[in-house]
Amino acid sequence: MDLAKWTINNKLISTIIIILTLGFGFSSYKNMARFEDPEFIIRTAQVFVPYSGASPLEVAREVTEPLERAIQELQEIDSISSTSSSGMSEIKVEIKSEFSPTKSELQIIWTKLRNKINDARPSLPFHQVQVRHKYLTILAMYMV
Repeated sequence: MDLAKWTINNKLISTIIIILTLGFGFSSYKNMARFEDPEFIIRTAQVFVPYSGASPLEVAREVTEPLERAIQELQEIDSISSTSSSGMSEIKVEIKSEFSPTKSELQIIWTKLRNKINDARPSLPFHQVQVRHKYLTILAMYMV
């Protein structure tokens, strides 16, 4: 027998099935666990090093390159990009997601990164250079 014919011949049973399906669906939707603002882990660090009075070439040679070499020793690094401008070096470091599936494992990688940068400080032109790391864990946001 065809489903369409059966539905037309058994209107009461069909209506009850449809109402039960809608009722259970709505109930399941209301009881579904959800987190309003799911957490996204951003696996990016930025290292800023001020070097007052230096040209972009000096910054690249004396600050950016030694720091990049030190950071590249970490196996967790996915990519490194840098910008050397007058008086400032900016290095962007991205971490491979397979090494940091959770926030706590990512914190260990940030500690390794900080240690590598601190180990490279003696090779910088002067020791009062301040290295700032910035890493983020953000909540989902609507962008219009």
